[in-house]
Amino acid sequence: MAKGIRTWLCLAAVCLLAACWRLQAEEAGGAGLAAAERTESAYMEIHAGNEAFRVTLEDNDSARALVRLIGKGERSFPASDYGGFEKIVDLGKSLPLDDEQITSRPGDVLLYAGSRLVIFYGPNSWAYTRIGHIENADAGKLRSALLAAGGEITLSIR
Repeated sequence: MAKGIRTWLCLAAVCLLAACWRLQAEEAGGAGLAAAERTESAYMEIHAGNEAFRVTLEDNDSARALVRLIGKGERSFPASDYGGFEKIVDLGKSLPLDDEQITSRPGDVLLYAGSRLVIFYGPNSWAYTRIGHIENADAGKLRSALLAAGGEITLSIR
């Protein structure tokens, strides 16, 4: 009987310590996360044709999952043009969704259907999850680069 109580108390203490550690990490602003997973300090680059575009990432589970998917270095993905206003990048893996009705603008980087990263050079209205936005996006330059990239887009985390 005493052995069972000691075991139960040890388990309770471990759970309590784990909960305290998690709370402390959250209060420290995610100190338990690797630097590349803290989207407030990381940014993504989209390489399309001969251009590179810097993307400020959202601070959400979807953007963090994308950072983990890309990892260190560069990673290329198949891509296709759609509708004359967007480039769709097939991530090959579903990421967490938090869709909301959004009217996109040039430079928006949004997640569609969990596994499709959409880079906009024109407006569209649909339910998407926010991933980030291209800094100082110029719609014409962005459109030209994305169309020139053809069937492949390279992403990197910096």
